[in-house]
Amino acid sequence: MDIKCKKCDCKHNKGCTCCAEKIKVGKNIDCETYEFSEYNSQNFKQYTSKNMFEISSLEPQISHKDVKIYCDAKCLFNKQGICHANGITVLESNYDNMPNCVTQINK
Repeated sequence: MDIKCKKCDCKHNKGCTCCAEKIKVGKNIDCETYEFSEYNSQNFKQYTSKNMFEISSLEPQISHKDVKIYCDAKCLFNKQGICHANGITVLESNYDNMPNCVTQINK
């Protein structure tokens, strides 16, 4: 499963990939797993030019095949509270700067 996140000040964000063990998307498509990290925020600001492109790491990639994405949104991929999309992308909302799932498709 591909889990991309552009909310770079989240403690679970590692190189624009969510590394949380489980993810919760609320009924308003907000990522309820988001937790602010001063370290990630400052690190991102300091190395903005490095983070503009995805860079392949030599470290083993995290396997997301067992990550459960719990979902309360009225979404096509929501089956009994579990997201069944092949992956999700979380971006910062334009109006409140909170993380939102943009993979969501209305039922």
